[in-house]
Amino acid sequence: MLKLSSNSIRKYKRLMETSEELFSTMGYKAVSMDQIAEAAGISKMTIYKHFKSKEELFISVILDLMNRHYEVIENKLFKITGTMEKINYLMFYSLEGAKEFSLDFYKDIMTIPQIMNTVLIEKNKKNKVLFKRIIVDGMEKREIRKLDPDFVAEALITMVELIGKKYFNSIETKDDLQDMTKNIFDILKYGLLGGMEVNKNGQQRSVNES
Repeated sequence: MLKLSSNSIRKYKRLMETSEELFSTMGYKAVSMDQIAEAAGISKMTIYKHFKSKEELFISVILDLMNRHYEVIENKLFKITGTMEKINYLMFYSLEGAKEFSLDFYKDIMTIPQIMNTVLIEKNKKNKVLFKRIIVDGMEKREIRKLDPDFVAEALITMVELIGKKYFNSIETKDDLQDMTKNIFDILKYGLLGGMEVNKNGQQRSVNES
């Protein structure tokens, strides 16, 4: 790997920070390489030394964001004991995290096939690790009935992906996006727990029981 000078490292850092800010607020389509170069105080040539295209830069920004967010989630999630509490935390984090980005940012990811496919592959890998750990931990604590963790994790990922692809075009506001996220997590919670909640004594009861 080519070793960068301290000046090149500073320029690269400005490039990534500026790209993240512009893409997050304006989306992919509305941002040009000229805008990024000007805002970062670097030349377009510098950008192209690191990335072959705007698409490659955008994907790199998304993956950097994803890695940072999943690190936060993993550090916090497995300090939480209950299965329901873990899923609630995931929902809360997803809803709060979504506020950092514009609707255009999400729409551009989901409507440009080559970007969407690349992002989903990486996101699904990380989600499988999270879901599987939640399922295994929940079974060990008898908060989840016995399941095949790999199969269920894959099924949940497929469900989330299909729902997102099917309904994303109907989303017009960030409130719509948050409503869809809540609905997905409701399915996740009550699908995993089989319509059951766990009381303080570790006993399951129907969510419809008073």
